[in-house]
Amino acid sequence: MSWIQPSGALGIFAILVLTSLLACGMVTALARPVEARCGSMALNLKLDQTNLTARVQSSDGAVTFTGRAWVDRLPNERVVVTLNASIDTGWRTEIDNSTLVLTSTVRCYFCVSVSVPRGTFSNVTGKLVLSGRLDANGYYSLAETKGFVGVEPYYDIVLETPRPILNIPLWGSGTIQLTLQNRGNSNDSFSLAVVKGQGLADRGWTIEPAVARFDGLLPGENRSWKATITAGSGLDIPRSGAHNVNVTLTSMNASLSNRTVARSLVFSAYPEMSPASCIRVLEASRPQGSDNPGNVLVALLAAAVLMTLLRRRRHEPD
Repeated sequence: MSWIQPSGALGIFAILVLTSLLACGMVTALARPVEARCGSMALNLKLDQTNLTARVQSSDGAVTFTGRAWVDRLPNERVVVTLNASIDTGWRTEIDNSTLVLTSTVRCYFCVSVSVPRGTFSNVTGKLVLSGRLDANGYYSLAETKGFVGVEPYYDIVLETPRPILNIPLWGSGTIQLTLQNRGNSNDSFSLAVVKGQGLADRGWTIEPAVARFDGLLPGENRSWKATITAGSGLDIPRSGAHNVNVTLTSMNASLSNRTVARSLVFSAYPEMSPASCIRVLEASRPQGSDNPGNVLVALLAAAVLMTLLRRRRHEPD
């Protein structure tokens, strides 16, 4: 097999074309920035802390990451580093100085702030991605680092009732009712306790149930509770008229975290004398066997007088 030798003119032309193509390729390569993969000239980013926790109970929670950017060897007298931050939850991020100018190998500090909206649930975690690009004459370098933002749980309760004032006839009963709501940003359980005023306890009033428990309320979830309050039979009704019933709700999850979060609601219970109550009082005090119809009439008249006197006493000042 023999090679075909080009003629002199054709050979010179081929050499010129080849030389031109090589020159164009070299110019294009030189004009395109080259990524610096060498460790000594590559951009380095590092966060001082990679896990921060935001408090979001009373306002938006702000956390700040601090970090450093550097190169081990400068390819030029100065290089420019551009920083960008984003977080997968969409929370607002801000870099105090997104453009850094490095003139030496000394580490340059930066800060990245993340704002977490008030009321964010405690089971949400945001992943922060901080990226940087170093540009110099003829090449560039990319770097990236990550941090995480958690949300601190907080605990809160709201108690509401449609009837804070209760009028309870003697020997009769009424209903205490309330609605509770988990206003915290975490799942919570609650314990409820009822405390009667000393005046009610001394007069034999009862409240059932006096304790309750509510497990696993989600943030914002409501529960209802009712109890039956039964009046005693004592006739020594105070002139002030009202007795307090205190209902207290306590966060159990807060207690596990060595915190005390409790809310109370006070009901005012007014004992009342109805005609039936007065008759029952008189019948209870009447000797056995005295079932004369006249005695019944006297009892009714006495009941009316007793009701009038008792109502007047309730409105008299102490």
